[in-house]
Amino acid sequence: MAISNVSCNPHLLMHKQSGKNALNELPKSLEANLNLVTDKLATVKALDVVEYQSLIKNISIGVIKHGTDGKILVSNKATEEMLGLSEDELYGKTSIDPNWNVIHEDGSNYAGNTHPVQIVMVTRKPVNNAIMGVYRPTTQDRVWLLVNAEPQFNNFGHFSSVFVTLTNITDYKKVQDELNIKNNILHSIDEFSIDIMSIIDEHGKHIYVSKSATTISGFSNQILMQMNATDLVPAKDKQHMQAVLNTVPVVGKLENVLGKLVCKDGSIKYISWSLRWDAAARMMYVNGRD
Repeated sequence: MAISNVSCNPHLLMHKQSGKNALNELPKSLEANLNLVTDKLATVKALDVVEYQSLIKNISIGVIKHGTDGKILVSNKATEEMLGLSEDELYGKTSIDPNWNVIHEDGSNYAGNTHPVQIVMVTRKPVNNAIMGVYRPTTQDRVWLLVNAEPQFNNFGHFSSVFVTLTNITDYKKVQDELNIKNNILHSIDEFSIDIMSIIDEHGKHIYVSKSATTISGFSNQILMQMNATDLVPAKDKQHMQAVLNTVPVVGKLENVLGKLVCKDGSIKYISWSLRWDAAARMMYVNGRD
């Protein structure tokens, strides 16, 4: 009986139906709010992506993003200019593509498994300052790149991609190669010349002495580098030699200046000196013939 009365009570029935409607409406309200938040997050994310893409598209260094399968997903204008390939040509290409023509500084081929991207994919660790010479078929030349590759991980800590930056160091490499050639020439001259060759600073201290200088004087290279130019001259000739050294910066160069050289064993050798002043470097180049 009590149960029947309660069920038929209009006030209780209205309250019961109102509560039921409220429960039905609650999920819809939450869903609407969730959709609103999701839309806002999507808008923010879209703006971040646009800003990110704009940033990498316009910076002067090359930027490449590789997927977990090694294929290129994103590249910027600088990369395309460096490699001589369009965005479409780069998309989907891997670092182990057989069409790449890449070498080390010593001229040996860059094997695919030694490529920075491949190393990162295997080790999940960054590779820094790799130097790679990439041949560009369109311009038929080779560009030298300083390459850095970093692994990227998602919010769950799972490996998601490889981020690569490229810096064009071709001009630097050309200068370095030219210096290496000059150094090799100087080394050859130093090795085979029978003349004394040296470079001294404005105070007369040796900056460089040739191998022949040690052969003729008997002093080691280490000892000669610690000496002043006038230390190798007899005491009575020091003042004259100092006057010669003082004159060269004024007149630019002197040739066939006769002088004496005191050797380690005390013997005297007669030397014909030629000297030239380098005003920019503030140093003097000296050549002496026995």
